[in-house]
Amino acid sequence: MARVTRVRVRNEIPRLLGLRGWTDGMLAARAGLPRVRVNRIKNGRARPTVGEALLLAAAFGLRVAAVFRLDEPVAWTRWDA
Repeated sequence: MARVTRVRVRNEIPRLLGLRGWTDGMLAARAGLPRVRVNRIKNGRARPTVGEALLLAAAFGLRVAAVFRLDEPVAWTRWDA
């Protein structure tokens, strides 16, 4: 039996883009990342790497903690055979 914890990462990218009037492409260019990758992170379909989180936060001129946050962890027990 193993206790497993999954952490969900939420981001403020949609709100920050709206406040600045930026598109995904504008953010991607500022961060030096592919637009498709930025879109996937923004929409929660991909988790950013540490490097991507740093680049995105720097593009906004903010700290990583202002762009990304952890939701409450979800824990469950897995029974191993």
